[in-house]
Amino acid sequence: MLRVMMYKKTIVNSPVKMTKTKDFAMSDSESCAGRNRFDFIRIFVLIAGLIAGGCQMRSQHAVMPPIEETAPPSEIMRISKELDKPKFAGIVSAIDYHTCDYPIRSTELHQGFSNNLLREYLGNLDSACVLARANADNKVMAYEELGFEIEKAWCNNDVQRYIDDSRKGDNQSADAGNSYRAFEEFAKYCLAKDNKSCADMDKGQIVEKE
Repeated sequence: MLRVMMYKKTIVNSPVKMTKTKDFAMSDSESCAGRNRFDFIRIFVLIAGLIAGGCQMRSQHAVMPPIEETAPPSEIMRISKELDKPKFAGIVSAIDYHTCDYPIRSTELHQGFSNNLLREYLGNLDSACVLARANADNKVMAYEELGFEIEKAWCNNDVQRYIDDSRKGDNQSADAGNSYRAFEEFAKYCLAKDNKSCADMDKGQIVEKE
């Protein structure tokens, strides 16, 4: 309303003033329009930046695998999974689910398992026991993952004879010269931790001795 009154006044008094007042009004309108255009451009740039950032984050998430998939597995866990393979199923069952005097080696009267398979099985257990010596975390993991298998294998009479033959360097043993000291040490640790003896391990077996 004020700007309209000024315009009427300048018409009466002076054409020059009218022109100046009109010019002032147009300049103010153009300034507002310029600011509006600047604000619109700034908002557009901001929105475009947010969209581009979101696309980049989604792209990085799609390319980068989860941390747990890229982290290398524990060596003890690898050994545990190795012993879960079908090739070891028979010897694991024979040792774990029978009493300590159950024969696992082949004889003239009993079809058991080869020295090569027994050596490979005990070698994996012994490797886990060596790792258990390294630090407390490995010791806990080896006990939790393989403690029962290590106890049962150590207590098996045929395994004891096989280890004795290896320590003596018996040429008939497929594993002559291997002492299995780490295996023995950790097996005794597990038994002591469980407050058990080999005789205790025979109690409550799923399959009785044959």
